[in-house]
Amino acid sequence: MSVRDGSPGVLYVIVCGAPAASGVDEFIRLAQGAGWLVRVIATPMGERFIDAAQLAALTGDRVRTGFRMPDEPDELPAADAVVVAPATFNTVNKWAAGITDTFATGLLCELTGLGVPDRRGPAGQGCARPARGVRAEPGGAAGDGGACHVRPSGAAAVAYARLA
Repeated sequence: MSVRDGSPGVLYVIVCGAPAASGVDEFIRLAQGAGWLVRVIATPMGERFIDAAQLAALTGDRVRTGFRMPDEPDELPAADAVVVAPATFNTVNKWAAGITDTFATGLLCELTGLGVPDRRGPAGQGCARPARGVRAEPGGAAGDGGACHVRPSGAAAVAYARLA
């Protein structure tokens, strides 16, 4: 999949260790409904909050948590966009500092260097800075738990996501 063939492309969903991670399947379904090919990468703590087998069945590919060995093939297609949801304080700080002690943060650092558009959904309340091509607005209903509405705007937009 790529922007050239009319589809949005490949979306990496990075899942961190927070209770909101248990609902990432809803986000993945929405992204797939918008035409994205989704690949899931979880931090070691993020893996504890998800059903990896369910997400593998949903995406058609395994959930990745660890670095591949040098003799193993690189099976991940190149990303067109990345969503980090929920983005924990720990992961955001490691990402900002370039600490690549997990596959997820190493990949985030690499994708940042490549200029891949990103969207961070904080593990707390409210919306984070949107990526290029994505317009985020605070949730509309009072008490909606910090929902972020991601409106379509270019190739990096996904339709809607509850990120917090």
